[in-house]
Amino acid sequence: MAGHQSADQKAQDAAAKKAAEPQLAGEKAAAEQLQVIGPVAVLPLNSGGERYAYRGAPVSSDEYTDEGIEHAKAIGLVGKPKK
Repeated sequence: MAGHQSADQKAQDAAAKKAAEPQLAGEKAAAEQLQVIGPVAVLPLNSGGERYAYRGAPVSSDEYTDEGIEHAKAIGLVGKPKK
C-alpha cells in the first residue's frame, strides 16, 4: 500500500500544516499592513496630539485616527509596501 498514508502520517501532516498557518497569516497581514511610504508623515494620534512617523513605520488605526490615515493615503504618504 505504497500510495496510502498511515493514520500517524496523516496526523503529522495535519499538525505540520496547522502549525504553519499562523506564520502564513502573519506574513499575509504584514504584507497587507499599511506603512509610511513617503519620507515622513505627521499622523494624528487617537489619544490626542500627533506623531512623526518615518518611512517604513507601520500605520495602524489602533494608534492613529482613521481620518489622519485616510488623508496621508490620499496624498501618497501612507500605503501598502511594494515587494
